[in-house]
Amino acid sequence: MIPAVAFVGPSQVGKTTMVEGVIAELKRRGLRVAAIKHSGHDVIVDAPLKDSWRFAQAGSDVVVTASDEAVLCVQTGGMQMNVEVGLKLADGLADIALVEGFKQSALPKIEIHRRGVSPDLTAPPDKLLAVVTDEHLAVDVPQFAFTDIAGIADLIVRRLVRPVSNDVRLVVNGKDLQLKPFMKLIIARTVLGMVSSLKGSGAIRSLELSVQNPSGKWGSNYEGWNPDD
Repeated sequence: MIPAVAFVGPSQVGKTTMVEGVIAELKRRGLRVAAIKHSGHDVIVDAPLKDSWRFAQAGSDVVVTASDEAVLCVQTGGMQMNVEVGLKLADGLADIALVEGFKQSALPKIEIHRRGVSPDLTAPPDKLLAVVTDEHLAVDVPQFAFTDIAGIADLIVRRLVRPVSNDVRLVVNGKDLQLKPFMKLIIARTVLGMVSSLKGSGAIRSLELSVQNPSGKWGSNYEGWNPDD
């Protein structure tokens, strides 16, 4: 099952805004992200008299509407939708699922807390992964300010995201650069292809390559290089 974390808390604490920010940060890092939301309102299946509406009116328990750009799945008939259904749909299509709500689920939770909204936390202590708060709380989990989106994303990646097969990490001058998936694929295929042809390389399970460039001649203004330099 796809790894997931639920953002929970009372109404009007900023759960949706927080999930939006974390989605953008994880996407910036090249991850595929699924978003699943529990809504207290009815989800409308298409407009009246449209096909999916007609299927729901005919008594279908689940209606799935698919186009070239999107897929919409709605469970009808008054049954309570559980988060596992959404996670199964997202499995294989994303690296991490961010869930808003579903506070009764068994998912690890990041609670959004504001001093002026609620004095107490709602998540069980054993399911609490972190707290986003505007005051210090006496809890034994990491606490983040509302502005620390990068820190929250770091925690999610470190604790929940599974290592990707054939993953590539590029560190330049001590800075860990965030690579898009296609760039990771290009680097992996190029380097592994060259090294695997070398005598004695054997089966390559991991590879570390360090390039020293004290002169800085291969910087952003690089136009060519001389192997005798």
